[in-house]
Amino acid sequence: MKGATQSDETTLLATATVSKWAEVDIPSDMKQREFEAFLRREARRRDLVDSTPYPFLVKGTLPRMTWHVVTGTSAGHGGHGGAANAQSRVCEQKAAEGILIGFYSDERLEGVISHTGERFHVHLASPDLSVSGHADAYEVSKGSKLLLAVR
Repeated sequence: MKGATQSDETTLLATATVSKWAEVDIPSDMKQREFEAFLRREARRRDLVDSTPYPFLVKGTLPRMTWHVVTGTSAGHGGHGGAANAQSRVCEQKAAEGILIGFYSDERLEGVISHTGERFHVHLASPDLSVSGHADAYEVSKGSKLLLAVR
């Protein structure tokens, strides 16, 4: 067996099957970090603990959204986050209807299902699911709906 090298790449697919969602109204406009704190509080209220990864959805208006799609063109180096964006098409949108599809990750899966140093991995999809990509930065609007898995 050959050992992994710095230039090796792989694809990871994380999925979840949710039989029932709890819907939570988002009470105010929130920037990303504020929303992440709100999501964790609401998850704890519903017995989703920080030590276990869980999926979530947000449906509604996204006042600001920066997202990217990997183009497949090699930038000559690997990596996550900003370094990976060299081989991506980066998009900016304002006041778009959409769906955020994400996972919260505990420290055991940090860097596996989320980027190193982050606990959330979030993608954006258009309401008709015809467009999607990785969410780099986002805001959510008051009145949007947070959906959390019911255990």
